[in-house]
Amino acid sequence: MNLPYLLVIRDKIDIGTTFAVQGENPPVRTWFDGNLTSLSINRLGLIVRTAGLGRDLMTADVAGTEAALRRGGEATTTRRVHRLLDGNDKVVATAYACRIEPIDPVTITLPTGAFQTFLIEETCADAAGRGFQNSYWIDLKTGSLRQSRQWISPEVGTLTLQVLHD
Repeated sequence: MNLPYLLVIRDKIDIGTTFAVQGENPPVRTWFDGNLTSLSINRLGLIVRTAGLGRDLMTADVAGTEAALRRGGEATTTRRVHRLLDGNDKVVATAYACRIEPIDPVTITLPTGAFQTFLIEETCADAAGRGFQNSYWIDLKTGSLRQSRQWISPEVGTLTLQVLHD
């Protein structure tokens, strides 16, 4: 039986860790690294929750991003909401207006080989103009997310996810 694995790199501190599936509550899989860090990722590969990284993502509403990626990344606008805990353990929701744009076909090289992908970028900003950019490399052969860079929070920064085994 081939089990899926992810290489997750915290870009802010340039440290990578391998994650394996710990559980599944469709449509979300929970991935665990063995060091009390977990990621909850939907079927398409979008992070919807983190734990153990610091100022974690409690939940993320990513339905608009998911729909845009499923349509092949056609240029569109959408909205996402991130919920984080503040210093008083209260959940604070921040809404972001996002632009999804197809970029180009790109060959990426991962530890498991080279893959033909299509790059899609998501550029988001909140009402105060604070923003981030996510990148998604969709495998042209399978249609699955092969690699991504996804922003979590100002403190955690961006995570790069690479699918090591399907």
